[in-house]
Amino acid sequence: MPAAAATGKTKGTSGTPEYSRRVKIDRKFCENIERAEVAASRHCVENAKRRFPDLDPQTLSIGGGIAAFAGINSPLSEAIGIGLWERAAQDEAEALTAFYRERGAQPRVRLSPYADPSFVRALLGLGYAPLEYENPLTAELATIGARRDPRVTAMRDANEWSAATGNAFLDGAPCDESNLLIGLMVCTPPETTALEIRVDDAIVASGCMDVQGEIAGFYGAATAVGHRGRGLQTTLILDRAARALERGAQFGRVTTRPGSISEQNFRRTGFVLLYTRTLWGIPCNDSASPS
Repeated sequence: MPAAAATGKTKGTSGTPEYSRRVKIDRKFCENIERAEVAASRHCVENAKRRFPDLDPQTLSIGGGIAAFAGINSPLSEAIGIGLWERAAQDEAEALTAFYRERGAQPRVRLSPYADPSFVRALLGLGYAPLEYENPLTAELATIGARRDPRVTAMRDANEWSAATGNAFLDGAPCDESNLLIGLMVCTPPETTALEIRVDDAIVASGCMDVQGEIAGFYGAATAVGHRGRGLQTTLILDRAARALERGAQFGRVTTRPGSISEQNFRRTGFVLLYTRTLWGIPCNDSASPS
């Protein structure tokens, strides 16, 4: 459900949180957030086309949104924004399904609660089901104590950054080739700023950002197992907020799993819930069947 309204937080003279300027959360604002995510997905696939042409990365504009393909098992291969600005129903659902099945990938689409209900009904008729839920969050960046931190520096080496981030995502397990590839797709688009924190010259925390007009996107955050609980992600959030403000952004956006550590980190700095979004997909045991 969409949140009706929310506020950014600043510190009062007593050091306790105080609510300040309001973030007006309405349909227009939520559409702007989704529009920024559609642009980010498109940039990621365009980058993959240049760097990894053997994967045959592709996009399909459909129902006002985008279906992205960046590899059969890639989490980047999913659709977003469909049925939000344009009507979407049976034809769009069938086109989406065919796009992924032709490439041997599981059909998946992330839907805003503002999406056309006709599209949801069409998905249900094709065998789609909810796979997971996620919470897009936002903040007015000038209200959360944004500040640069000298420990946060630009990514030195994309392969090293991707390996360290993948290792952290996997809770210390070795980063295999597929996870390394995903990291490279995330951190190397020209529109992306990839950042890192090092200890003894090893990457112990990482995160990415981009700026689409007045909205900055935060993603790709990870912390090495032995360095968690030390506030490094809070440092990266506030540093990225400062960089975004320097580039003219007003609001931040991030997508988290409900109740996750990442969500808690962002909420502590002043990010608030926009709405809950649903990832719809055809279960894997059905996705390879011809339509």
